[in-house]
Amino acid sequence: MNKTGLLLASTAMLLLGGCVVPERHETTLEIDGKQVHYMFDGVFAEFLTLQMFEGQPVDDADKDVIDTREMVLSDLKAVDGLVDVKQLDGGRYAATIDLIEELPQKDKVLAFPSFTKDLRIKPENTDGTYKVFTPSINKKDLEAVFEAGFKPDGKLTISTDHEVTETNADAVQKDSVTNYIWTFKTKKDFTDGVSLIFKVR
Repeated sequence: MNKTGLLLASTAMLLLGGCVVPERHETTLEIDGKQVHYMFDGVFAEFLTLQMFEGQPVDDADKDVIDTREMVLSDLKAVDGLVDVKQLDGGRYAATIDLIEELPQKDKVLAFPSFTKDLRIKPENTDGTYKVFTPSINKKDLEAVFEAGFKPDGKLTISTDHEVTETNADAVQKDSVTNYIWTFKTKKDFTDGVSLIFKVR
């Protein structure tokens, strides 16, 4: 299995140092021509708050929780393409993001939804070949976030009409465009990472 996904809004995950982790979500990345359209609808878990309570119910009245919540909300509101964000109980935040950008001319951090690691997209060479990928995850960090009460249930769909030469997607569905699908439920889903190589037609 193979995991991770795309958040073209690079600021929030970097500002938070990877502390915000997409937990329950439907994420879509459409690559059409030289345009990239990213859509996220789901819930983020905030790792520092989860870790503070070590898998026990989070005390939303705790001062440290309140201070952390204010910081997280402030940074999430700065994300490019943010449509809506609101705090939930238990160190969670619901967010909707809708962002359109052009394919980058150099290696670019896209950020999401690996745990603490960036998703990147970069030109492989000058013939229009691009790679979407994520670096490896520190397994000790991954164990810690699961032990703290992280309960992922996510799905990433990358759709494109370009020629895909290599991918580790969990499933491939062909329609008017081809959809490459990853799921996020187990530790292995996160350690396998996302990899997709395509050539612009």
